[in-house]
Amino acid sequence: MKSKFLSNDIVIGALGAIISVVFVVQALKFPEVSKYFPSFCLFALLLFSVILITEGVVKTVKVRRGEADYTASEIKKKPYILATYVILYVICVDKIGYFISSLIFVPCCMYFFGQRKIKIMGLVTVGILAFLYWLFVYQLNLNLPAGLLF
Repeated sequence: MKSKFLSNDIVIGALGAIISVVFVVQALKFPEVSKYFPSFCLFALLLFSVILITEGVVKTVKVRRGEADYTASEIKKKPYILATYVILYVICVDKIGYFISSLIFVPCCMYFFGQRKIKIMGLVTVGILAFLYWLFVYQLNLNLPAGLLF
């Protein structure tokens, strides 16, 4: 009996592609100078969506043939777990601030995706936060959501 499994990557990629096409149509109506950056970002989203769809098709075929080293249920769980992380992160940014939330979120995501080396997790987290602080606070003069320490 053939499995009716369909990878979440196909669905998410299709949604990303639809969103990018809808917004590209809108962005092309912008004034000449203003449309370049949004159009570039949206075409990048479209490209990544197509790549995601392709990966989803490969996963689906492997699971249906029984060639995958993972199960369909493992593939189905991960996007929901990650979506829960992101929702909690957004709530925490509002409650305890951007930098403290990011200090917790980045290592958690790295652990979720398989990084187990504490030194690398720490260095990447500090590097990302330092760069974003420099970019938003010093270069762009923007105030990020304040929290307990910042």
